[in-house]
Amino acid sequence: YSTSIKIQTEKAISSATLSEKATFPANVAPAPIYFTIDDKFFINAVKDSRNMAQWWMYDLKTDKWIEKAEIPLTANVAGGIFKGGSGGLNFTHKGKGYFGLATGIAGFTATKSLLEYDPETDKWKEVAQFPSFSIGKGSYTTQAY
Repeated sequence: YSTSIKIQTEKAISSATLSEKATFPANVAPAPIYFTIDDKFFINAVKDSRNMAQWWMYDLKTDKWIEKAEIPLTANVAGGIFKGGSGGLNFTHKGKGYFGLATGIAGFTATKSLLEYDPETDKWKEVAQFPSFSIGKGSYTTQAY
């Protein structure tokens, strides 16, 4: 895992240089969940190999990282509990962030949930379940890659 995420903005036109902003204070998740809402950047981080639930916000106006409410996903994957997720689908709409179809350890699907994040309340909630179906003895779900 890495802490090498850097926010760089404010391109100086006369010198064509970038000014470095506050360093990310955690470990970036592999295939992180991220999106922007207004002047804020959100991304998940890794506590350990089974926990990718940390949620961070970067405030462009204050140049500060603030830890927010953890992503409320858990799954029994590869013989243990896995929290959070990576990859999947993430987007914003009308001031809220959405995340779904998380993958976990070794690409196992951790959830079929579509979650909504409200930055005003710092809360996550499930808004839908992605459909699944079965053919014979197999069971399938939709997955974003």
